[in-house]
Amino acid sequence: MKQSSLFIPVLLGTLREGRESEVVARYIVSRLEKIDGVTSALIDPATFHLQEEGYGPSVADQYPAYVKLIKKADGLVIVTPEYNHGYPGTLKEILDLQYAEYRHKACGLVGVSSGPFGGARVIEHLAQVIKALDMVMTKKDLNVFFVKEAFTASGKPKDKKFQGFTDAFLQEVIWLARAMKWGRENL
Repeated sequence: MKQSSLFIPVLLGTLREGRESEVVARYIVSRLEKIDGVTSALIDPATFHLQEEGYGPSVADQYPAYVKLIKKADGLVIVTPEYNHGYPGTLKEILDLQYAEYRHKACGLVGVSSGPFGGARVIEHLAQVIKALDMVMTKKDLNVFFVKEAFTASGKPKDKKFQGFTDAFLQEVIWLARAMKWGRENL
């Protein structure tokens, strides 16, 4: 049976200047683009020009490109740094632009930290938000430890094993995205 193509964008979760997680997000997009039948795009909050007041779905029409991407998406990979054991407010603000459009879509979480925990605590907190948005999370997460030392200047991981970890994580996202897409189209 021929499998339909999947669109799995990568949402970068921060606007912070000098954000190391951008390198990780771009790497994830590049790995997704190498998989047959999968396309991706980077969703960068730096291009949003977020408002200073008014949040949630009531202002979603001011971000038509994001709305269109999420409606089209079969899944979502979120790459977020861990700030004081939590996720950036920017990420929550962006996620809150939609509700129904996330329903029954796959979600994979990538935690990024400058320390030894690789964003494990941010993933733990963000999992509650993902459940509330009615997305389905992969069991596997991807953790990026000591991010400042983890990638070369050209954006390649220094540890050759990281590509294997990334690809295994993405295969989980893809499997779940296919299952959820089938369910949305057939049930």
